[in-house]
Amino acid sequence: MSSTTLVWLNQNSAVIQALSTIVLVLVTIVYAIYTRKMAKIMNRQVVSDIRVSNIILGSQLHEKWFQERLPFKESSNYYIIFKVLFDARNYSSGNGSIDKPTLVLKFPNGSPVSIAPFTKHYEERQITSNMSKRDVTDLGQVIFLQGGASARVELGYALEIENGDTELCKAINDYKDLISFYLFFKNNVDQEFWEKIEDIRPEREVKRK
Repeated sequence: MSSTTLVWLNQNSAVIQALSTIVLVLVTIVYAIYTRKMAKIMNRQVVSDIRVSNIILGSQLHEKWFQERLPFKESSNYYIIFKVLFDARNYSSGNGSIDKPTLVLKFPNGSPVSIAPFTKHYEERQITSNMSKRDVTDLGQVIFLQGGASARVELGYALEIENGDTELCKAINDYKDLISFYLFFKNNVDQEFWEKIEDIRPEREVKRK
């Protein structure tokens, strides 16, 4: 290396050091961005991403014959059936699950009402003329989907209004056309989701095809 070059390097050592520092910082930033991007890709491969769409609610509250029974009498018991259809899809390659959603009724004023889905099916079998047996089928409490899989889900719900529940009777009598319906559920990593139901039909019209 010539003496001229050495002199130039000596004279500009501070500038060269500053440029080297800037290059090092830029390389570090690029590496950090790349590492974060790769981490997201890896995370997507192992963590599920289950989403719910195309939700349809079948409601006895929207049946003509049921509305003719209103207003509810506060001294009686009532049983209101709901049915929910929806698509569940796992957009990730990782397996995962969600809880079977809770149906939530929100009134214009007053506390919301939560209804758990049916998770068991009961069937009476006649064994002899004097004896019967109840068979119980466990339907499970979660919806499991492998990576990339999808399913059309049908769930049943029942709201039981017991004798003396004057507040709920009054809320349905006064606000039956103003009730908002939601699905609430968690996934297998405890994330919470609320989905408002916009498509509401009479219960008898809702069937899985």
